[in-house]
Amino acid sequence: RPEDPMSQWQYTIPVHTKNPNNGTMGNTRVSAIIRTKERKAQRVMAGLHTRRARGILGALEHVRVTLTRVAPSRGLDPWDGLGASLKGVIDGVADGLGLRNDRDPHVTWVLAQRRGEAGDYHVDVLIEEGGW
Repeated sequence: RPEDPMSQWQYTIPVHTKNPNNGTMGNTRVSAIIRTKERKAQRVMAGLHTRRARGILGALEHVRVTLTRVAPSRGLDPWDGLGASLKGVIDGVADGLGLRNDRDPHVTWVLAQRRGEAGDYHVDVLIEEGGW
Protein backbone atom coordinates (compact mmCIF):
# COMPACT_ATOMS: atom_id res chain seq x y z
CA ARG A 1 0.00 0.00 0.00
CA PRO A 2 1.54 3.35 -1.00
CA GLU A 3 2.35 5.96 1.63
CA ASP A 4 0.56 8.76 -0.25
CA PRO A 5 -2.50 7.35 -2.05
CA MET A 6 -3.62 9.08 -5.22
CA SER A 7 -7.04 10.68 -5.45
CA GLN A 8 -7.80 9.15 -8.85
CA TRP A 9 -6.90 6.20 -11.05
CA GLN A 10 -7.53 5.83 -14.77
CA TYR A 11 -7.15 2.73 -16.93
CA THR A 12 -8.52 0.99 -20.00
CA ILE A 13 -10.17 -2.42 -20.15
CA PRO A 14 -9.83 -4.00 -23.61
CA VAL A 15 -13.30 -5.47 -23.89
CA HIS A 16 -15.97 -5.49 -26.60
CA THR A 17 -19.27 -4.67 -24.91
CA LYS A 18 -22.53 -5.39 -26.69
CA ASN A 19 -26.00 -4.11 -26.09
CA PRO A 20 -27.94 -7.24 -25.08
CA ASN A 21 -31.17 -5.53 -26.12
CA ASN A 22 -30.06 -5.43 -29.79
CA GLY A 23 -28.96 -8.13 -32.15
CA THR A 24 -30.22 -11.22 -33.86
CA MET A 25 -29.50 -13.79 -31.14
CA GLY A 26 -32.96 -13.56 -29.64
CA ASN A 27 -33.89 -15.21 -26.37
CA THR A 28 -32.89 -18.80 -27.05
CA ARG A 29 -31.19 -20.98 -24.50
CA VAL A 30 -27.95 -20.94 -26.49
CA SER A 31 -27.95 -17.15 -26.73
CA ALA A 32 -28.46 -16.89 -22.96
CA ILE A 33 -25.45 -19.16 -22.39
CA ILE A 34 -23.31 -17.07 -24.76
CA ARG A 35 -24.35 -13.79 -23.10
CA THR A 36 -23.60 -15.24 -19.65
CA LYS A 37 -20.11 -16.33 -20.73
CA GLU A 38 -19.38 -12.92 -22.29
CA ARG A 39 -20.58 -11.06 -19.19
CA LYS A 40 -18.55 -13.31 -16.88
CA ALA A 41 -15.39 -12.74 -18.95
CA GLN A 42 -15.97 -8.97 -18.83
CA ARG A 43 -16.52 -9.13 -15.06
CA VAL A 44 -13.31 -11.09 -14.45
CA MET A 45 -11.23 -8.80 -16.67
CA ALA A 46 -12.63 -5.63 -15.07
CA GLY A 47 -12.08 -7.06 -11.59
CA LEU A 48 -8.44 -7.87 -12.30
CA HIS A 49 -7.74 -4.39 -13.69
CA THR A 50 -9.50 -2.73 -10.77
CA ARG A 51 -7.72 -4.60 -7.97
CA ARG A 52 -4.61 -2.55 -8.75
CA ALA A 53 -6.56 0.67 -8.20
CA ARG A 54 -7.69 -0.40 -4.73
CA GLY A 55 -4.16 -0.27 -3.33
CA ILE A 56 -3.27 2.96 -5.09
CA LEU A 57 -6.42 4.81 -4.11
CA GLY A 58 -6.15 3.84 -0.45
CA ALA A 59 -9.16 3.95 1.83
CA LEU A 60 -11.45 6.59 0.36
CA GLU A 61 -14.79 7.34 1.93
CA HIS A 62 -16.65 7.91 -1.33
CA VAL A 63 -15.63 7.36 -4.96
CA ARG A 64 -17.06 8.25 -8.35
CA VAL A 65 -16.53 5.62 -11.03
CA THR A 66 -16.90 6.83 -14.61
CA LEU A 67 -17.16 4.11 -17.25
CA THR A 68 -16.90 5.22 -20.87
CA ARG A 69 -17.80 2.63 -23.49
CA VAL A 70 -15.79 3.18 -26.67
CA ALA A 71 -16.91 1.51 -29.89
CA PRO A 72 -17.23 2.32 -33.57
CA SER A 73 -20.86 3.10 -34.13
CA ARG A 74 -23.09 4.87 -36.58
CA GLY A 75 -25.03 6.48 -33.77
CA LEU A 76 -24.74 6.62 -30.02
CA ASP A 77 -27.90 6.57 -27.96
CA PRO A 78 -27.19 6.85 -24.22
CA TRP A 79 -30.64 5.54 -23.36
CA ASP A 80 -30.48 2.45 -25.54
CA GLY A 81 -28.95 -0.25 -23.34
CA LEU A 82 -25.79 1.54 -22.18
CA GLY A 83 -26.19 0.24 -18.63
CA ALA A 84 -27.00 -3.26 -19.87
CA SER A 85 -23.97 -3.33 -22.16
CA LEU A 86 -21.68 -2.27 -19.28
CA LYS A 87 -23.22 -4.55 -16.61
CA GLY A 88 -20.37 -7.10 -16.64
CA VAL A 89 -17.79 -4.32 -16.38
CA ILE A 90 -19.72 -2.60 -13.58
CA ASP A 91 -19.89 -5.83 -11.59
CA GLY A 92 -16.16 -6.46 -12.14
CA VAL A 93 -15.18 -2.97 -11.01
CA ALA A 94 -17.34 -3.41 -7.91
CA ASP A 95 -15.62 -6.77 -7.24
CA GLY A 96 -12.19 -5.21 -7.73
CA LEU A 97 -13.00 -2.42 -5.27
CA GLY A 98 -14.01 -5.02 -2.70
CA LEU A 99 -17.68 -4.05 -2.70
CA ARG A 100 -20.45 -6.47 -1.89
CA ASN A 101 -22.36 -5.32 -4.97
CA ASP A 102 -22.66 -2.35 -7.32
CA ARG A 103 -25.34 -0.70 -5.15
CA ASP A 104 -22.90 0.35 -2.42
CA PRO A 105 -23.85 3.86 -1.24
CA HIS A 106 -20.17 4.91 -1.18
CA VAL A 107 -19.90 4.68 -4.97
CA THR A 108 -21.44 6.93 -7.60
CA TRP A 109 -21.57 5.37 -11.06
CA VAL A 110 -21.38 7.58 -14.17
CA LEU A 111 -21.92 5.89 -17.54
CA ALA A 112 -20.88 7.43 -20.84
CA GLN A 113 -19.93 6.41 -24.34
CA ARG A 114 -18.03 7.81 -27.26
CA ARG A 115 -17.35 6.81 -30.81
CA GLY A 116 -14.05 5.06 -31.50
CA GLU A 117 -12.09 4.21 -34.62
CA ALA A 118 -12.97 1.16 -36.69
CA GLY A 119 -12.14 -1.97 -34.70
CA ASP A 120 -11.57 -0.01 -31.48
CA TYR A 121 -13.56 -1.55 -28.63
CA HIS A 122 -12.75 -0.84 -24.98
CA VAL A 123 -14.01 0.70 -21.76
CA ASP A 124 -12.19 3.63 -20.14
CA VAL A 125 -12.42 3.64 -16.35
CA LEU A 126 -11.84 6.64 -14.11
CA ILE A 127 -12.07 6.13 -10.35
CA GLU A 128 -11.78 9.32 -8.34
CA GLU A 129 -12.27 10.56 -4.83
CA GLY A 130 -15.57 12.26 -4.11
CA GLY A 131 -18.59 11.92 -6.28
CA TRP A 132 -21.28 13.64 -4.31
